[in-house]
Amino acid sequence: MYRDGILREQSTVVEAILAEIERRGPLSTAAFRDHNHAVDWWWAPTSAARAVMEALFVTGRLGIARRDGSRRYFDLIERLVPDRLLRKRVSQDDAMRHRLLSRYRAVGLLANVGAAAEIILGTGKTPERTRWTAELVDGGTLIPAAIEGIKGTRYLLAEEQSILADASAQLRGKPKVTLMAPLEPLVWDRRLLRDLFGFDYTWEIYVPEAKRRHGYYVLPLLFGDRLVGRIEPRYERKDRALRMLGIWFEKGFEPMTAPGFVDALNEAVSAYAAFVGAKTVTWPRTRPARDIAGALRRLSAA
Repeated sequence: MYRDGILREQSTVVEAILAEIERRGPLSTAAFRDHNHAVDWWWAPTSAARAVMEALFVTGRLGIARRDGSRRYFDLIERLVPDRLLRKRVSQDDAMRHRLLSRYRAVGLLANVGAAAEIILGTGKTPERTRWTAELVDGGTLIPAAIEGIKGTRYLLAEEQSILADASAQLRGKPKVTLMAPLEPLVWDRRLLRDLFGFDYTWEIYVPEAKRRHGYYVLPLLFGDRLVGRIEPRYERKDRALRMLGIWFEKGFEPMTAPGFVDALNEAVSAYAAFVGAKTVTWPRTRPARDIAGALRRLSAA
């Protein structure tokens, strides 16, 4: 797919990027601004340098050496992975079984049948997945699980079974708020979100603005073991300002009276602001955002 597509079409860019990384070491897309012409890449026009570096990463020519915030620095894969691993060869069947296992590991409680296409992409057809899943269960790698009120069998890694007990113990403590990324593995399985949490989420980045229900880049809000709402933060690098463009809550959830929520939200927003390097945080002048902003100011002043 990539070798016959973007890597062939942009062969000059490929050669330039590989040569420069070999000479200088780990680099990000910012080092290749002279290759910023737009190309079709997945769902939107993207700079050729970014598209090529991502394709080289997917095909195993480059690896991620480090991250600086959201910026990735790529290096030649042979500098990052031991030679003994690069020389290892496995059968196609073993490789596909490993790929499927990686999806079970990433998502957690993934179903073999009925999962979203983007989750199971590249893991074979249903009969193959069924066979590989059965082999992983028979080998003790996966454990089948049933969720009360949800049809079908789901699977979790046997080595991660203790996480369920640990999570249960943590929930007995003070609940925390987490701003979940749209590509967070838990969020991948939108059907599970809806059936298990009663949370209907759509990442609206590709939805025309006039048709969006919430916003361009809205994050689910996890409070303890509940998905209670969504928030849209935007970091303005020039002003080093974190602007909350909107916040919405699920029906029946009262943020100002829910025990521990305001304190937990304050901790989460403070951590987010520190991570992106924001000096200020602003909220929209709508309800309940105004009430929340006032409560957070009082906490900061206390």
